[in-house]
Amino acid sequence: IEQHRFKRLRVRYDIDESTLTTEYIMVADINFFKAADQYVRIHTAERQYLLRQTMDALEKQLNPNQFFRTHRSAIVALANIKAIHQAEFKHHQVILQTGESLPLSQVRKPDAG
Repeated sequence: IEQHRFKRLRVRYDIDESTLTTEYIMVADINFFKAADQYVRIHTAERQYLLRQTMDALEKQLNPNQFFRTHRSAIVALANIKAIHQAEFKHHQVILQTGESLPLSQVRKPDAG
Protein backbone atom coordinates (compact mmCIF):
# COMPACT_ATOMS: atom_id res chain seq x y z
CA ILE A 1 0.00 0.00 0.00
CA GLU A 2 1.37 3.42 -0.80
CA GLN A 3 0.06 6.79 0.20
CA HIS A 4 -0.65 8.90 -2.87
CA ARG A 5 -1.13 12.63 -2.25
CA PHE A 6 -3.15 11.78 0.88
CA LYS A 7 -6.21 11.21 -1.32
CA ARG A 8 -5.74 7.69 -2.63
CA LEU A 9 -4.12 4.50 -1.42
CA ARG A 10 -2.60 2.09 -3.89
CA VAL A 11 -3.52 -1.39 -2.78
CA ARG A 12 -1.82 -4.48 -4.12
CA TYR A 13 -3.60 -7.59 -3.03
CA ASP A 14 -3.96 -11.26 -3.88
CA ILE A 15 -7.18 -12.45 -5.50
CA ASP A 16 -5.88 -16.00 -5.36
CA GLU A 17 -2.53 -17.73 -5.15
CA SER A 18 -1.54 -16.76 -8.70
CA THR A 19 -3.09 -13.31 -9.29
CA LEU A 20 -1.88 -10.01 -7.86
CA THR A 21 -4.12 -7.00 -8.47
CA THR A 22 -3.48 -3.29 -7.97
CA GLU A 23 -6.33 -0.87 -7.32
CA TYR A 24 -6.56 2.69 -6.05
CA ILE A 25 -8.89 3.35 -3.14
CA MET A 26 -9.95 6.85 -2.18
CA VAL A 27 -8.85 7.49 1.40
CA ALA A 28 -12.20 9.15 2.10
CA ASP A 29 -13.93 5.84 1.25
CA ILE A 30 -12.08 3.84 3.91
CA ASN A 31 -14.07 3.24 7.09
CA PHE A 32 -11.50 1.17 8.96
CA PHE A 33 -8.75 -1.44 8.81
CA LYS A 34 -8.97 -4.69 10.76
CA ALA A 35 -6.25 -7.28 11.36
CA ALA A 36 -6.96 -10.70 9.85
CA ASP A 37 -4.18 -13.12 10.76
CA GLN A 38 -1.22 -12.25 8.49
CA TYR A 39 -3.34 -9.76 6.54
CA VAL A 40 -5.20 -6.48 6.96
CA ARG A 41 -8.81 -6.23 5.86
CA ILE A 42 -9.69 -2.80 4.44
CA HIS A 43 -13.37 -1.93 4.95
CA THR A 44 -15.07 0.55 2.64
CA ALA A 45 -18.80 1.14 2.14
CA GLU A 46 -18.77 -0.88 -1.08
CA ARG A 47 -16.44 -3.76 -0.36
CA GLN A 48 -13.54 -5.20 1.57
CA TYR A 49 -9.96 -5.72 0.42
CA LEU A 50 -7.53 -8.22 1.89
CA LEU A 51 -4.03 -6.80 2.01
CA ARG A 52 -0.89 -8.78 2.82
CA GLN A 53 0.73 -6.37 5.26
CA THR A 54 1.07 -5.97 9.01
CA MET A 55 -0.94 -3.43 10.98
CA ASP A 56 2.31 -1.84 12.21
CA ALA A 57 3.61 -1.31 8.67
CA LEU A 58 0.25 0.03 7.51
CA GLU A 59 -0.05 2.42 10.45
CA LYS A 60 3.32 4.01 9.60
CA GLN A 61 2.07 4.82 6.09
CA LEU A 62 -1.20 6.45 7.12
CA ASN A 63 -1.76 10.12 7.88
CA PRO A 64 -2.28 10.42 11.68
CA ASN A 65 -4.64 13.34 11.04
CA GLN A 66 -6.95 10.96 9.18
CA PHE A 67 -6.53 7.61 10.95
CA PHE A 68 -6.22 6.43 14.56
CA ARG A 69 -5.13 3.02 15.79
CA THR A 70 -7.74 2.09 18.37
CA HIS A 71 -6.39 -1.35 19.19
CA ARG A 72 -3.65 -3.70 18.06
CA SER A 73 -6.23 -5.15 15.66
CA ALA A 74 -7.93 -1.99 14.34
CA ILE A 75 -7.27 1.38 12.71
CA VAL A 76 -10.23 3.70 12.17
CA ALA A 77 -10.79 6.69 9.90
CA LEU A 78 -11.29 9.62 12.28
CA ALA A 79 -14.01 11.11 10.08
CA ASN A 80 -16.09 7.95 10.59
CA ILE A 81 -16.11 7.97 14.41
CA LYS A 82 -19.57 8.64 15.79
CA ALA A 83 -19.00 7.95 19.51
CA ILE A 84 -16.87 6.17 22.09
CA HIS A 85 -18.76 3.95 24.51
CA GLN A 86 -17.57 2.43 27.75
CA ALA A 87 -18.99 -1.05 28.14
CA GLU A 88 -18.81 -3.40 31.12
CA PHE A 89 -15.52 -3.85 32.95
CA LYS A 90 -13.99 -0.72 31.41
CA HIS A 91 -13.92 -2.12 27.86
CA HIS A 92 -14.33 0.73 25.42
CA GLN A 93 -15.78 0.60 21.91
CA VAL A 94 -15.45 3.05 19.04
CA ILE A 95 -18.82 3.37 17.31
CA LEU A 96 -18.62 4.27 13.61
CA GLN A 97 -21.08 6.25 11.50
CA THR A 98 -21.96 2.91 9.85
CA GLY A 99 -23.07 1.48 13.20
CA GLU A 100 -20.15 -0.92 13.39
CA SER A 101 -18.06 -1.00 16.56
CA LEU A 102 -14.34 -1.56 17.07
CA PRO A 103 -12.37 -2.19 20.25
CA LEU A 104 -10.53 0.69 21.93
CA SER A 105 -7.68 -0.40 24.16
CA GLN A 106 -6.90 1.44 27.39
CA VAL A 107 -3.39 2.15 26.10
CA ARG A 108 -4.70 3.89 22.98
CA LYS A 109 -7.70 5.67 24.55
CA PRO A 110 -7.53 9.43 23.96
CA ASP A 111 -6.85 11.40 27.14
CA ALA A 112 -10.10 13.03 28.28
CA GLY A 113 -8.46 15.60 30.42
